[in-house]
Amino acid sequence: MDPTLWLQLFQSFPSVQSLTIGVFLEQFIADSLKELKGESAAEVLPSLQSLTLCWNKSDEVTQQGLQSFIAARQHSGHPVALVRQR
Repeated sequence: MDPTLWLQLFQSFPSVQSLTIGVFLEQFIADSLKELKGESAAEVLPSLQSLTLCWNKSDEVTQQGLQSFIAARQHSGHPVALVRQR
């Protein structure tokens, strides 16, 4: 799935504070979020405070994508907590 489609979808929900990602969507969403750098990371889901993964054994590429997004949010002054759920 084209990562830009996920970003367009997320822009429809500016008030979301918590996002839970199912195991089958982790890679697709991580691929879209990893592209965001600097302030653009804060423009997508601007109210987001926590990101929950339903599967705590994500592959390395997925983890790197999510960590990149979380780091960009942190640097832009809009931190997001990563929660791993079993």
